[in-house]
Amino acid sequence: MSFSYQTRNRLIQDMDKTKYDLLVIGGGITGCGIALDAVLRGLNVVLVDQGDFAGGTSSRSTKLVHGGLRYLAKGEIRLVREAGRERNALLNIAPHLVTPMPFIIPTSRKLAGAMSYYPMTLGLRLYDHLADVRRYERRVMLKPDQIEQAEPMLAGADMVGGGRYYEYVTDDARLTLEVAKTAHENGGHVLNYVEVVDLVITNGRCHGAKVRDVLSGKEWEIQAETVVNAAGPWVDDIRRKDAVRPRGKRLFHSKGVHIVLDRRELPVTHAVTLLPSDGRIVFVIPRGRFTYVGTTDTSYRGDLRNPVPTQEDVAYLIDVLNEGFPKHSFNKSQVLSSWAGIRPLIHEEGKKPGEISRADEMITSETGLISIAGGKLTAYRKMAERVVNHVIRVLQAKGRATRVKPCQTLTTPLTGVKGIAGTFESFKLRKRAELEQKGFQRETAERLVTTYGRHVDLVVAIHEEDDEQFHRDLLAADVRYAVWHEQALTVCDVLERRHPLFLFSHDQGRSAIEPVAKLMGDMLGWSPTRIHEEIWKAQESVERRNKWKGE
Repeated sequence: MSFSYQTRNRLIQDMDKTKYDLLVIGGGITGCGIALDAVLRGLNVVLVDQGDFAGGTSSRSTKLVHGGLRYLAKGEIRLVREAGRERNALLNIAPHLVTPMPFIIPTSRKLAGAMSYYPMTLGLRLYDHLADVRRYERRVMLKPDQIEQAEPMLAGADMVGGGRYYEYVTDDARLTLEVAKTAHENGGHVLNYVEVVDLVITNGRCHGAKVRDVLSGKEWEIQAETVVNAAGPWVDDIRRKDAVRPRGKRLFHSKGVHIVLDRRELPVTHAVTLLPSDGRIVFVIPRGRFTYVGTTDTSYRGDLRNPVPTQEDVAYLIDVLNEGFPKHSFNKSQVLSSWAGIRPLIHEEGKKPGEISRADEMITSETGLISIAGGKLTAYRKMAERVVNHVIRVLQAKGRATRVKPCQTLTTPLTGVKGIAGTFESFKLRKRAELEQKGFQRETAERLVTTYGRHVDLVVAIHEEDDEQFHRDLLAADVRYAVWHEQALTVCDVLERRHPLFLFSHDQGRSAIEPVAKLMGDMLGWSPTRIHEEIWKAQESVERRNKWKGE
């Protein structure tokens, strides 16, 4: 079955007749990872999310699959070791979405402790070992003149030296989507826009949830032997629906803000790790025609669905740029777009946001509700493995799941590269050449191949039937494919997550909103009123991110 709105609706019609082994609440990277792991082991799985896949934290990160150099400075050895090994695993199972990128980290005379030159030298060497860094990506220490030669933007900085090391960049929302789609293709029932109204408690045990289709209003019960709460920032909200009042650990919400500039305004040739005087770490990362900068780390108590940058957040990042690149002058007028995400961390009394561990933790209530919180994008696969191991132990104690497989996700490629012969790099070069012969510009050909992997031929076939182009980085075929094969149900699904023009385009995707709404309306049978509502919601989403400009 295709991963479409039609399949979604058919599943909803019959779902109340099915008893699942596992219900996963939350369609971020953690929840989707759990669903995929469980399905591949042979469990009968359903996943629901109140919004879109990656609609929360998983589309609003720094978009790095990284070993976590910053965590090494805090002594979180286990986290660094696990993240480094998981980084390598993701490069193997999703090479179209994970790209190695060289980072330069300069250190100055003002820095002390772990981030001064000699401790950093030892730290990067330890990082190579702990994170299992591939030989040709291992750190190289650089003198000030070598840094300026490699990254001219750093000329004039008060440097005593620094290092070059590698991290991996990704599209976090698309990575999450591919994990969800891979779970679907292996038999999982994976649904967006289905919210949990309440938990189903039978004889003191959690055995499912009462849910509601956000789009149609239909309500029904999902019956499941086990329930995992992977709702990200909303984990505590789900816990409060349990029959037993939540005890012990609770969430701490930390807000992280990023800003986007035209790459001509911030023309770095490498990613740069800046070490501002306040002790934080801020990344400057090139992405095509743009460069993005982040992140902040502040406590947050506002709207979890729609966190926004403030003028203070943006001013901080601009100050970091001016401190890190002293021969250049940056100001807020250069910021094209911005985004804010919420980190669902485990609360640690007395600690500032930046001091709280990013380690994940599993909490099981007296009713058997399993909640997972904390963690990093990079480590989602290993987090999922631990959760599913626990789920299987629970099921086996009930006499179920007696013939399950061991974890398969370490070697199972995601849907975009499943079955590709040879390396993805050779596939990419071959497909890009084919697309250029068909008349696609190289930039577009590159985007299509790295976005869709093996599915690119289907997108091209759709384009041959409808060759309209809505934006420099968006074809009508992208929209049609998103609706038919990626369960996109709203304009924001397409322009925020399937193709993030709201973040990475000079007009923040404004020019694409109306044509996308009209095409989706035609495909999904929307009324004129619904089309107008979708246009308004998309425009409002863009303007909400720009609210700080009027503060």
